[in-house]
Amino acid sequence: MVDRKLVGLLVRALSGDPEAMAKIVRADHPSLLEAQRSVGQPLVLKRTATVAVLRGLLDNRFPPADVQSWASLLRRGYVANREAGPIEPLEIEFEYAWEDAISEAISRLDEIGDAIDGEVTSGEVLYLLQLLGESGTTVNSTAFKRVIGPLSTPPSAYTEDTVFTHPGGDAELRCTYERDGALVTGGLRFRRVRAYQFRGEGHCTPWHIEDAYDTLVEVEQSDWVGELLAAEPSETGGHWKIRHFLIFIDGAGAYEVAAEGVEWLPEEAIS
Repeated sequence: MVDRKLVGLLVRALSGDPEAMAKIVRADHPSLLEAQRSVGQPLVLKRTATVAVLRGLLDNRFPPADVQSWASLLRRGYVANREAGPIEPLEIEFEYAWEDAISEAISRLDEIGDAIDGEVTSGEVLYLLQLLGESGTTVNSTAFKRVIGPLSTPPSAYTEDTVFTHPGGDAELRCTYERDGALVTGGLRFRRVRAYQFRGEGHCTPWHIEDAYDTLVEVEQSDWVGELLAAEPSETGGHWKIRHFLIFIDGAGAYEVAAEGVEWLPEEAIS
C-alpha cells in the first residue's frame, strides 16, 4: 500500500522544502519507489524550487545539513549510505531549460559538510542564483557593467582575507594568494578616491557578483557617481573625474570605489 504521506513529502521536497527530508530519510527505499511511481510521472525539479532552497540557505532559514540531504536525494535518486548493493534510483528530472544550472547547484550543495570544499559561501550561493537567472537588483535602470580584468592572472588561489586601506588620496585593495606553490601579494590601487563602500557577502545581491566575481568592473551611467558630482561645490564643479569601480571577492564581499582611475599593484613574493 502506498504511503500517501510519503508521496506528499516527496512533492514538498520537489517544491523546494528541504525540511521534508527529516522524514524522507527514515523511509526505506522500496517505499520511496512506490511513492514516486504512484505520482504517475517523473518527478521534476524546477528552477523556482532550486532558487527557493538557495535563498533559504542564504537567509539561514534552512539548516545546511537539510540542504545537503535534499540535494543528495535529488542528485542520486536515493538516500545515500542507507542501502547495500545495487539501488534502483527514483526517476527525477531537472527542468529542461535550466538543466545545466540546476545540476551545477545540486552538485555543489551535495558537497556541504565534506572535508574538502564542505562550506558553501554566500558568494557561491549568489553565483548559483545568478546561473539560475536571478539577476537581482541593479544600481539603477540604466547602469551597466564593463569588465576591466581579473584581480590576478590564473592560475591562483586566494588564501587570506582581503585588506582595503585608504590613508587619503589613493586607496589600495590587497590580498594574498597562492601561485605555483608560492605565496604572493597583489591587488589594486585606486587613484584620487572620492568615496568607497563595502558589503559583506551576506548583504550582497546577485548584481554585486554578476561579472564582478574576483574581477574588476566599471559601472557606467552610475547613479552613485551622479550623486557625488551633484554634491560637488560649485567652485570646484567639473574638477573631479569620478568613475565607479566594483569587485566582488569570494570570502570577503563587494568593494565599490569612486575614483579617478585604477591600476594593478605589482605582485610581490612572500618569503
